[in-house]
Amino acid sequence: KNNYISSVFGVTKNEEILFHIPTRGGHTVTVPMNINFDVVFNTRAGMFQLSVEITKRGKLENFPIYVFEPSSKLQKVQRRDYYRFNCLLPIKVLPIPEDVALLPSMTLVEDDLEKYGNTYGDPVEGNIVDISGGGARFKSRHEVQTERYMYCSFVLSTPNLNKIINVISRKVKVEYDSENNVYIHRIEFLFKEPDDREIIIKYIFDEERRLRKKEQG
Repeated sequence: KNNYISSVFGVTKNEEILFHIPTRGGHTVTVPMNINFDVVFNTRAGMFQLSVEITKRGKLENFPIYVFEPSSKLQKVQRRDYYRFNCLLPIKVLPIPEDVALLPSMTLVEDDLEKYGNTYGDPVEGNIVDISGGGARFKSRHEVQTERYMYCSFVLSTPNLNKIINVISRKVKVEYDSENNVYIHRIEFLFKEPDDREIIIKYIFDEERRLRKKEQG
């Protein structure tokens, strides 16, 4: 079973759905045609699922796209609850506009940030205090000044893993802790690289196992 991450480009008058061709590691991924896929849409109103079939490939506004034809009705699905692991990981965060956040690959996002990133707002540094495969909670002295989206970068390091995670995130909630003079941000990860979620889950598993062995002596 393969998982692909993409974004919707638009919908035609014939109710066909235009998707950006998925990427992995900065390279486009070829997805078989004329095979049914289950597609999950992550929206502000929740998560929805639809069965589709790729009927065409092409380009639109210089972006490679697939044309999906629905083979079922749209259904709302329950979001999986992820286990949150308590930790202390330095994180760097940059506010970004929606059009950058919704670019189809991290390569395009980072190309944009290299050119215009210093115009989007002040970067913020903080510490992740819990993390899961779906998001994180981090504390910082300053609030990230963004309406919704941010670019986050942090390092996951264990004896078996050393990986920089660069991921687009969506602001869920911000609270101010006046006693400790910090802002507490809750964010949801919007992965463009499918492997990143699995790397985070592996990090949590490795750290949990290490802590259990430490407690057992």
